[in-house]
Amino acid sequence: MRAYKAELKEHGGLWSGPERVKHGELRAPGSFQPGVEPGLEGEEGMVTAELATVTPVFVFFLLVLLAATSVGFLQMQTCNEARAALRAETLGEPSQARATITRDGEWVSAKASRDMWSWVSTISCELKTISEPHP
Repeated sequence: MRAYKAELKEHGGLWSGPERVKHGELRAPGSFQPGVEPGLEGEEGMVTAELATVTPVFVFFLLVLLAATSVGFLQMQTCNEARAALRAETLGEPSQARATITRDGEWVSAKASRDMWSWVSTISCELKTISEPHP
């Protein structure tokens, strides 16, 4: 066996069963290929296939995350607008906010709304507080 291994090393061949394979020699498909580990035949391109499968899912997840974030920011802006209008009304100051103010006795309410996207819906925020009479 040592003599055979020495002969393989001398001629630059690789072990592939009972015969010797020299570098650059063509073999039948499915047989041993120089430079390819045994047991990995037919798995070339697996990373590419997995990446092609995972990439659209990852992009879809990012788009859903972006949409949810924009809805949250729009809701926050709408409530800030209603809060600013309500504060200005209770202090008796003019308001620049786009909100509807209604008074019902000592209660003051402000409702602000914004269109999110034309095909989705409208986001609205309504706030109420008790107003003291202005001097």
